[in-house]
Amino acid sequence: MRRVSAILCVLGSISALAADRQTVKGELTLGPDDVRGTVRECGTNREIEVGVMASNEYIHYTSQYDEVSGAGKFQILVEMSGHLRSTSSSSRKLILDSPRLLAMTQGNCGGATPNISLERTRER
Repeated sequence: MRRVSAILCVLGSISALAADRQTVKGELTLGPDDVRGTVRECGTNREIEVGVMASNEYIHYTSQYDEVSGAGKFQILVEMSGHLRSTSSSSRKLILDSPRLLAMTQGNCGGATPNISLERTRER
């Protein structure tokens, strides 16, 4: 009985963490020494640093980037989910922890719709 309770508790924690994930859509920039990049969110222009990824996710992310960007020649529009946090209460720097790549295409925010889900989250 204790094992069942422990398993249910773990599953509940996992589903609660999944519910906290937020989606960010914006332009991805990668500098020469930048291995994960920064997303400038469409509609808000917030700069969000892409956090550390699991190795399989990172391999998928970098191969998609090389393919879609033409090895850095084209602008990239991404949609990612993760846990959004600031580095401190006084800092405006945001990090998307445990990011997952949902979509990556050539483009920029000019033709993209603003990220309304994050606006609603901030209003609460």
